[in-house]
Amino acid sequence: MFLAAFFIFWTALYASIARGWLPNGDPAAYFLVAASIVENRSLGMSEKSPVVPLEQGPDGRYYSKFGVGQSLLETPFYAAGKALAPRGAEPVYKFYFVYFVSVMCVPAISALGILLFFLLALELGYGLKTSAACAFLLGLATIMMPYARFGFSEPLQACMITGCALFAARARGREGVGAWAAASAGAFIGAAALAKTANLVFVPVFALYLLFSAGPRRAGFQRAASFCATAATFAAVILFLNDIRFGSPFALGYGAGRDAAFGFNVSALSGLYGLLFSPGKSVFLYAPILAASVALAGAFHKERRAENLLVWSAAAAAFLLYSRWWAWHGDWAWGPRLIVPVVPLMALPLLPVIRDFSALRPAAKTALAALAALSFFIQILGSTVNFHEYILQTRMLEPRWMKEMPERAGMRDEMLALHFAPEFSPVAGHWWLLKHTVLSRGLPADELRERMSADFPWRGLMAYAPPLQPERAAGFDYWWLHFPRFFPASARWTRPLIALLASLAAAAFAVSVLALSLKRKLSAPEANPDE
Repeated sequence: MFLAAFFIFWTALYASIARGWLPNGDPAAYFLVAASIVENRSLGMSEKSPVVPLEQGPDGRYYSKFGVGQSLLETPFYAAGKALAPRGAEPVYKFYFVYFVSVMCVPAISALGILLFFLLALELGYGLKTSAACAFLLGLATIMMPYARFGFSEPLQACMITGCALFAARARGREGVGAWAAASAGAFIGAAALAKTANLVFVPVFALYLLFSAGPRRAGFQRAASFCATAATFAAVILFLNDIRFGSPFALGYGAGRDAAFGFNVSALSGLYGLLFSPGKSVFLYAPILAASVALAGAFHKERRAENLLVWSAAAAAFLLYSRWWAWHGDWAWGPRLIVPVVPLMALPLLPVIRDFSALRPAAKTALAALAALSFFIQILGSTVNFHEYILQTRMLEPRWMKEMPERAGMRDEMLALHFAPEFSPVAGHWWLLKHTVLSRGLPADELRERMSADFPWRGLMAYAPPLQPERAAGFDYWWLHFPRFFPASARWTRPLIALLASLAAAAFAVSVLALSLKRKLSAPEANPDE
């Protein structure tokens, strides 16, 4: 009962705050491929798209450079959306409706990721109360929450990598299930690689974790071999799909534009600085609670040495890999998008301090609570207003030379101010937008523009450059507001649906708390203290 209620709670919560509107960038590419799978039974499209870059394959069709995992996940949702689309509605309305239903897979897969994290914490021996509390921190106080709103593939990747960690831990810690659990872990990491091939970088990390299991070396070798064999099967599928789409098993579709011009030629120090310390993309800015996770890694290491090494090895692999990539920032997006898949693993070292929270000194309790509250507040900033619109406001101010020069490759990073100038930080920008969304709601556009031009975040740096169209960026960014605004007939289903989702979230939360309480009361007296 608890697991079902827990999953329903997160799904309903995330679906309630989803954007579900106006596909662009990577989400548009995933959606177009899902549409092609349903409509044409093909991963390719018959013509180029004006929305996303596509590469022509050897069969003359046009293919997306992205992995097929997210599109495969969206496919059944697309089919459901097509079947449920309002009859007789105009084509544009139907398109937006089908897209909305398609990207509802993201709240669901995000919820599954939180559930798998909870099960992983239990597997490591941290008990119901601690595991649930840490899962709530992961789901509400890290960038898992904002990314549950959009159609990016990162939530799917995070879910699969968390599932890999769960079954790898199970393979190490349980008698008689080693090979089966290790193979399951391999399937999870293989599914993550289907979403993004770069996730194969984690295969040696998990293989070493399984190889050096407690017990006979032969058992560790069997577990690692089982894991690698399953992962290799998925890798073979990826090579096969690459050959079909791009004419070579080793062609990934990243052969044009900045992908070809810059690729992985960025200085690692530059990328690492951006991902760790920059005012525009630092993972600790967008999820301050992870700073506590780093600080508490020593305590976790004392209790779960192998898992601590796994966590930080996987995190290091992700940070080092993406720090060299020209688009280390993952824009256009909210925060360090490419790091999202390892955020659940990075949250694991919080488990010991959550378990022992009542025994902490008052100062330590206050500091941890403050970090959690700050982290939650930042997720609210990322989950209420549109990140795309804020980036657009800053882009309007950039001089022409930063965008292109004739006969030269484009600048590697066209958003230097957004990434490295504190005054342009999206965190500050979203606070500005949210403040005016709440306090200036209902004002005429001219008056709203005047108010927003009086306190824009970068005025201390460039007072002469107010935002050009700030009023278009203000406003809550939820599907249940967008649909009735542009398609009045949609009110017949948007209002009942959001009411249903809110009710489901509240009821599932209550059932989860009740079930958790009952399970703890039924636990034996000598069980783990937090149970």
